[in-house]
Amino acid sequence: MGAGTLTTYRKVVLPQILPTVLGAAVFAFTLSYNEAERGLLLVGQDNTMPIEVFSVASADRATPEMFALGSVTTIVSTLLLVFASWLVLRGISRS
Repeated sequence: MGAGTLTTYRKVVLPQILPTVLGAAVFAFTLSYNEAERGLLLVGQDNTMPIEVFSVASADRATPEMFALGSVTTIVSTLLLVFASWLVLRGISRS
């Protein structure tokens, strides 16, 4: 129909796959906290965030930073889900 490759991707493909990509990103973000055991095998000189949370939680010393981290990750996950839902509803209403 005369549209270039980039225009076709931006106006046709991207709106269709964007909710799925955002959902996968939220899912991967949430699952990354369950990787502490695997990360313990690969830890180098610096700790990653899941390893640090795992070490604090296993030492039974809850800190305010741990509660703040839980709050921030919950808020970020919720905002990403709301944004993805908004995109889906916006796409449905345009159809």
